[in-house]
Amino acid sequence: MKIAVIGAGIVGITCAYELARDGHQVSVFERNAAIAEEASFANGGLQALSLSHPLAHTPWPMGSWMRRVTATSAIALTRSTSLRDLRWLIGWKVSPDQAIFLERFALMNQLVQFSLQRQNAISHDETLHFEQAQGQLVLVPTAAALQAMQPRLDALKSAGLTCITLNAEQARALEPGLDRHFEFHAALHFPQDGVANCRQFAHLLKDKAVDLGVTFHFGARVVGLAATPKPELTLLDRSGALPFDHIVVCTGTGDTLLGLGKERLPLTPVVSCSISVPVRESLNAPRGAVLDYRSGISMARIGSRIRVSGAAALRGVPGTTPENASRPLFQTLQTSFPGAASFHHGTQIWSGRSAFTPDSLPLLGVTTTAGIWLNLGHGYNGWGMACGCARLIADQIDQRTPQNESYPDCSALSPARFHH
Repeated sequence: MKIAVIGAGIVGITCAYELARDGHQVSVFERNAAIAEEASFANGGLQALSLSHPLAHTPWPMGSWMRRVTATSAIALTRSTSLRDLRWLIGWKVSPDQAIFLERFALMNQLVQFSLQRQNAISHDETLHFEQAQGQLVLVPTAAALQAMQPRLDALKSAGLTCITLNAEQARALEPGLDRHFEFHAALHFPQDGVANCRQFAHLLKDKAVDLGVTFHFGARVVGLAATPKPELTLLDRSGALPFDHIVVCTGTGDTLLGLGKERLPLTPVVSCSISVPVRESLNAPRGAVLDYRSGISMARIGSRIRVSGAAALRGVPGTTPENASRPLFQTLQTSFPGAASFHHGTQIWSGRSAFTPDSLPLLGVTTTAGIWLNLGHGYNGWGMACGCARLIADQIDQRTPQNESYPDCSALSPARFHH
């Protein structure tokens, strides 16, 4: 079949690869001049089965409705925050009843696990070598915070995830670069978590996709989709629509869904910031991924650099510029791993936008317009779920459901769950 993929971030690249591997004729349309130029460019790199980052899933339901609404959030507000954004944030913080929440949490964990299995299989089959490190250490500030995390840890344990609770000295033995004066009560070690270079993997897989016959169209801005009767897309500055058998939308917020009319995507953009700093002294740098749970800032070793990420906000980074927003990232790195970074040799400051759904699960499946599919809304887990979601959408298009216990239930991810 002739299939179009809109978007050449990590989600679009993996989707194009899987479809081409199944024998389809695939064309990728990207508005930028190269692949992985937006949310896939310099994200935190975390691929965490633990879902430990505050943005990885909706907050754990604790206390009364009012207590959850007024609780400190990992997502800050900005001047550009709209009333619709604020309603989304309240809904994101106020989770449904415990049973529904646990179902969604388990499905998210299964998605990440399935995706990492698929990523490993692709890496093996295609002999892909990219920067990655194993293990994540979560620094818990107080005994009360550790106790509050216990329901989450119990749920992860029931899913077969290993978590080891360490005291401060044991944590520093695992991460010797941690400064003695950086205070925390305990640490959670998740050996099955990891960090990897998303952009590097995307470029390697893009080359393999080209070998399979995928064509890439850069500087191609899609301004409309329609089905008359077959799916068609319209490009800016080009007359006439291009017909396909199927179209898969993999852009961050689905803003190419112009002309569909029936679709209203429940997506909210959240912008976060990262810095990438060359390692100055390897012994002082993180060995894997380290999350300061108090600030929600993660630090990870990616090859010869340290990637620090956080500072999330609705529709914009806190502060008027990325430089202002990045200050907490610099401060956290300097206080937790002093002497690890060479700030005067090629420090990169970046900000990127991710799209979040109200339930933290992605939009994966066909829309109300036959032949037009969605693979977006991955929130903070786009890199962690990209390979798995690509395989799932390819199987749906071919109407194939593998008999596998680890295969996620795609019905719970359908865009139709938000239709009223």
